[in-house]
Amino acid sequence: MDNDRRQTEEEEQDARQQDVDSLVRRVVNALESFKLLLLDLRKDERDVNQRCEQCVGEWKETRDAAKAADVKKLLQARKLYRETLKNAIDAMQTVREVLDEGLAKRNQDMGDYKKNVVRVELLLSEWQERVSLVRAQCHEDSGLAQQESNPTRESHVVRMQQLKLEEDEITRSCSASAGKKVLKVVRDLRRVEGSLDFHSSLLAAQDKMTTESSYTKANFAYGSTPYQTWRKIMTSPAVAAGIALCDDVRADKRDNVFVVWGSSIGWFVFYANLTYGVASRGVELLPALHDVAVQVKETNHLFGLSFTCGDILLDNLDDTRVLLLTSQCWDDFLRS
Repeated sequence: MDNDRRQTEEEEQDARQQDVDSLVRRVVNALESFKLLLLDLRKDERDVNQRCEQCVGEWKETRDAAKAADVKKLLQARKLYRETLKNAIDAMQTVREVLDEGLAKRNQDMGDYKKNVVRVELLLSEWQERVSLVRAQCHEDSGLAQQESNPTRESHVVRMQQLKLEEDEITRSCSASAGKKVLKVVRDLRRVEGSLDFHSSLLAAQDKMTTESSYTKANFAYGSTPYQTWRKIMTSPAVAAGIALCDDVRADKRDNVFVVWGSSIGWFVFYANLTYGVASRGVELLPALHDVAVQVKETNHLFGLSFTCGDILLDNLDDTRVLLLTSQCWDDFLRS
């Protein structure tokens, strides 16, 4: 009977956890959709700004009254886009706060959290409609052709498209054997990155480090860079020349290493090690991120790379040929 009761309690607990995680996932989806809205707004704002600069140049040459009217409309459209972007970022921050609340309380009483989830989804719906109206108004007023857009497009569909592009670039950029290893590592890291357990532990680690150190939470913002974006940076002439001088993973010496400050869960260290076959190491302050990198390294039996959990300000660069800083989300005293 005790075993049956214990099993029932465990099943009920699992069911409650699934319900909680379902709510948190809804907020995650809302946040991803907000990011897509911001990307669309930013693209439109850049297009209007480019057209505005072009139109100003044409007006300076002709002093045409009609052209002056076009400039005025474009300036108004640009102003509206910028105001909308600012307000959309504020709204997205609200969603982020609700997500952090859910991640922090996943194993606790969630109280009225479902109401917050519904509020977030309503907020998203309102902003999708608002962005559609802003785009229509700005394009009509400015005379620019309106790009086709689906403000309600599913964030997971876009995500899958992005991952497909990433895997295609890995296949193109690497040898067959190296490509298989990079794909395996990237899939392992994406799997971790997509789990709520990871983000809950990351939030706890950020809060703990903020309490125990002089750094603000902004220093620990998490993000990952697609492989294809990293490759664009690595193939620039200056960086490529540095990588060519890095030590081979099979060499005994370690005098010219590819070093990553803020190595997170290991992305760039793995990329460099497997793509170019060079000795690589990363330094990461948050144990929750460092531990993932070490685990993925060990699971995939990789060599010629290492990870250190510590402060980059204490790192020794005597062995460094290429130094990659992964973020500028730092406090002012760190940038000075």
